[in-house]
Amino acid sequence: MIELEIKKLSFRTKQIWFSDHLYDDNDGCSAIDFRRCKLQINHLGFNCNEEVTSVIDLTKDLDTIWSNMKKDSCRNSIKRAEKAGIVINQDQGVDEFYNIYKKHFKAKGYLRFAEPVSILSKCGKLFTAVYNGEILGGHVYLEDKDHIVYYRGATIITNDKQLNTLKGNASRLLHWEAIKYAKEKGIKEFDLGGLGLYHDSINAMKESFGGKRVTYYSYYKTYDRLYKILIKLNAIAATATSGGR
Repeated sequence: MIELEIKKLSFRTKQIWFSDHLYDDNDGCSAIDFRRCKLQINHLGFNCNEEVTSVIDLTKDLDTIWSNMKKDSCRNSIKRAEKAGIVINQDQGVDEFYNIYKKHFKAKGYLRFAEPVSILSKCGKLFTAVYNGEILGGHVYLEDKDHIVYYRGATIITNDKQLNTLKGNASRLLHWEAIKYAKEKGIKEFDLGGLGLYHDSINAMKESFGGKRVTYYSYYKTYDRLYKILIKLNAIAATATSGGR
């Protein structure tokens, strides 16, 4: 199980990942969010949503995992990233990555959802892709003894076509290095971070890794009335940003 405590403004919320049961927060939290629950549970006061993600079975050997990945859209991209000289670092350049992260979220209109840097650096495992001494982007993963999940990712904003191609290849290499890291630690499942509506190209990239579609459940409960209003306003803004989808 993974527990994150997130502080924004005067609000404090919790995320609980991979729990096998629900419980109320009795510590003055504004909201609690249970993610990746395997069972559909009736629990008073919690809102339930289905989540679909792609999961790679890490109990298989690494050669099998590699061969299950799509050749053209995944394995070849990883090879091109390696050939270009992209280097993957672990837990380095946190502040530089966080600046990229904030700019990335701001450009997409999602800055209000960006967690503080402490969450990304203390609670997550950071992998960064470095090209010619500069960070192109990075991924943050959350992990417990059995699961690792892709939590956040961001890349530099550029109009350079070559760099944009490198960014796509680097993203696949980041996942591959994280898979190898998790495999070495004995973690059993690699979660690509969810498959979303209206994100066909992102979904295709994630599923090119050869994982299996899995349905989980998320449960959310708000204790603070003001925070509930803020969440509704954010939802309206997010709908407007996505073009009304």
